[in-house]
Amino acid sequence: MPNDEESTALAPPAVVVALCASAASTASLEYLLTRLPAQPEAALIVVLQHREALDEDRFAWVLAETGREAVPILDGAPVEAGKIYLPAPGAIVTVEDNRFRARPAEQAPGERGVIDSLLVSLARVEDGRCIAVALAGTEADGTLGVKAI
Repeated sequence: MPNDEESTALAPPAVVVALCASAASTASLEYLLTRLPAQPEAALIVVLQHREALDEDRFAWVLAETGREAVPILDGAPVEAGKIYLPAPGAIVTVEDNRFRARPAEQAPGERGVIDSLLVSLARVEDGRCIAVALAGTEADGTLGVKAI
């Protein structure tokens, strides 16, 4: 039987927020993150179209200015409240049973549906406890997922 500390660590966050944007132009995402207060009850997942184009140093600096850092997503890791997650370049990420599932993308950048994959999985398993924020530059990726949520 798990102790209270283990149960708390594996309890799902009150809400999962998917911040969706283009890595080629992160100004709106940076603006949002620098003004968003800490969300200890929420897990934030930053999912980016064209993730390979992200200026990782700048993004880390922007988060550091707010006292935060992005946590890499590992396959099988639990989704925990109070963290900001950032999928690796070339990964398709979904959520099942409050755990991340990550696999290498088979399609070329721009053809992967990284945003839709995550959002549709959240809509299926988070039972109304998810929010999608779609910013400019994602082309059609995210349309299906936002509709599902």
